[in-house]
Amino acid sequence: DLMVPLIKHLLLLCFIASAIAAKGRYPVAIFHGINDSCDSEKSQAFVNRFGSTVENYARCIEIGDGYQSSWSLDIYKQSEQACQTLNEDKNFHGEFVVIGISQGSLIGRYIVERCNTIGTVKKFMSLGGPLNGLYKLQCGQSEECQLITYVLENIVNQPELQSVVSVGGFWRDIKDSDSNERVSNFLAELNNEKPNKQESYRERILQLESLILVKFLQEYAIYPPSSAWFGYADEKENQIDMENTRQYQEDLIGLKTLHQKGAIKFLTLPGRHTCLLYTSPSPRDRQKSRMPSSA
Repeated sequence: DLMVPLIKHLLLLCFIASAIAAKGRYPVAIFHGINDSCDSEKSQAFVNRFGSTVENYARCIEIGDGYQSSWSLDIYKQSEQACQTLNEDKNFHGEFVVIGISQGSLIGRYIVERCNTIGTVKKFMSLGGPLNGLYKLQCGQSEECQLITYVLENIVNQPELQSVVSVGGFWRDIKDSDSNERVSNFLAELNNEKPNKQESYRERILQLESLILVKFLQEYAIYPPSSAWFGYADEKENQIDMENTRQYQEDLIGLKTLHQKGAIKFLTLPGRHTCLLYTSPSPRDRQKSRMPSSA
């Protein structure tokens, strides 16, 4: 029955709109995930329907050419481009909401913490985002996926090579946490784990009215799944909750303070990774896509 996925899709839009409580109040900036594009039919449908649901301006912020740039362009450069594009849109010169889908959640974090925005981010929602990094890439058996996996597992700890694929910027080896903090050129910086701490990152996070973290119950692409809630895993792959991570306990980016204020919402959705966000990809989208969607 074609109505079933459509009904689920519409219910999800209502769920998101209710969670961010932005109906008629704030414009919404949306950042898509890896192997996607704002020009894809699924993204356009999602943004258009979402804009109608919240009764306000909603825009998917594109980076490069979308599909290929989403995984082949350094995540840091993607975030810088997103920041520039966002500031060029006058609709975001006041208060606004940021929604990140999968990898787009990390770009959303950059907007919240580091982008010199003209406006002010009031709420940030992450939908299935690897907020505290990724340890395994589960994207299938294609040649592109196997090549990326090899790069991540063998040479990503060399800073100059992290820009080879976007995931390199937030790959975290659970067996070598010291190396992660030392050589990471993106995630360790966002987590304020570098020796030179940036108080501004913490201050920016604490300006949020709410931080909404959504995890999928049958998550398969984000590993460890707890990363969607700012958790991670130890060297034996045991899941670690946010409260037991270093950045929470030392309040490096303000998560502990925000949590104690009751400003962090932990939500779950049924299904696999971002499966409810879109209807099935159209033939046009499949033709443009180069790699199985993961993060």
